[in-house]
Amino acid sequence: MSSIIKVAGLDPSMSNFGIALADLNIDTMEKTITDLILVETEPDQTKQVKKVSDDLRRAYAVREGMLKALQGRAHVAFSEIPLGNAAQYKNAIFNAGFVIGILASCPIPIIEVFPMDVKMAAVGHRQASKEEMTEWAVCKYPTAPWRTRVLRGKQVLTKSNEHLADACAVIEAGIETRDFEQMIAMRRSLMAA
Repeated sequence: MSSIIKVAGLDPSMSNFGIALADLNIDTMEKTITDLILVETEPDQTKQVKKVSDDLRRAYAVREGMLKALQGRAHVAFSEIPLGNAAQYKNAIFNAGFVIGILASCPIPIIEVFPMDVKMAAVGHRQASKEEMTEWAVCKYPTAPWRTRVLRGKQVLTKSNEHLADACAVIEAGIETRDFEQMIAMRRSLMAA
């Protein structure tokens, strides 16, 4: 058995579902980001479509984007699990349910991580901003296929990289979980047998 496993980091959301794919050497725990995928959807702004119908359309699009990204390219996924807080936003509960439904259709095992753990694993504090997360990810994985555009004749990172950076950080947090440690221990014992 190879000591390289293919992993995915998922930063799920209804509008910007970030996916980082990586090769992970389980002997050295070195990671190489092999692809970054952003599945984007927007609400239909016309009055001709019911909101529930539009939400279903978006759910299909996000699910299909996730399945296409993962197909044959990952053995295990780490995913941030949204914490819908009804006291703050009623949309947070809906979005959490949307994401949980999408993740339930994932064809490979998912190891859950929480937003605070993701930020701690990446930058070392729980209040990390999107900019700090993106800066960390781009510095850690400079050869990853980050999204860029030309501005005043220079290539610059786009704002959408924040979702991809979070997906990279999800991998960092995921490999620190007890569930993943147990999975790797089992794999190593099978390799030794």
